[in-house]
Amino acid sequence: MLSRKILRLPYRLLQRVVPFEAARLLVLDSNTVRSSPEVGGYTIRVLSTSEASEYAASGQLLFSEELIPRLIEHRMWCVGAESEAGLCAFAWFYEGLAEKGMNVGYHPATATEIQLSSNAAFVFNVYTAPDSRGQGLMPAMLSYAALELYRTRDVGWLVTTTEVTNDAALAGFRKSGFHEQGVYLRFGIGAHSWGWYPKLREPVEGFVQPRAGADWRTKVGNERANKGR
Repeated sequence: MLSRKILRLPYRLLQRVVPFEAARLLVLDSNTVRSSPEVGGYTIRVLSTSEASEYAASGQLLFSEELIPRLIEHRMWCVGAESEAGLCAFAWFYEGLAEKGMNVGYHPATATEIQLSSNAAFVFNVYTAPDSRGQGLMPAMLSYAALELYRTRDVGWLVTTTEVTNDAALAGFRKSGFHEQGVYLRFGIGAHSWGWYPKLREPVEGFVQPRAGADWRTKVGNERANKGR
């Protein structure tokens, strides 16, 4: 923990100079999830399009305006934790793919698509309201989603990423049963970008590498993804 705090300053300074990011790739095997923890006073469930729209209109479903219309897609899910006060936490899931826009970190230029097997879902846009933090809602939501997606969609894996300096998110995912599958780096100078990616393992099937300062994508083949570049 101390070493990460010491390295955080030069890491952030580097990000101010060039597009650079180091992210942990985290994976949850749904077969290891036996039950969803109960959190008193909260109900956890999948939100419909109309419910999500109402929560967004009231300002409770944050950062989700562009996602709500896509709930009609059979691959897009939103799970929420509700109390008498309303929506207190939520998480979004997309089956088979982490689209570039779903995997954006400190620098939009380093947003990277991750291709997943058809029986995996990417977890993104996870949020808990400040007043509801520290009560175990994140593990409860992710466990619920893992069980529900497995039961209804035969999704056996959940995949997510988090920046290496985001200790709070890492702790939450680990409490939910996620384990680290590797760390990948994305960086660029001008119109050129490079990436180093961990060896491909189920359910991750490939990465699509961004180009810094431009809107184009170069698919990283298995050989390059395995060896790094």
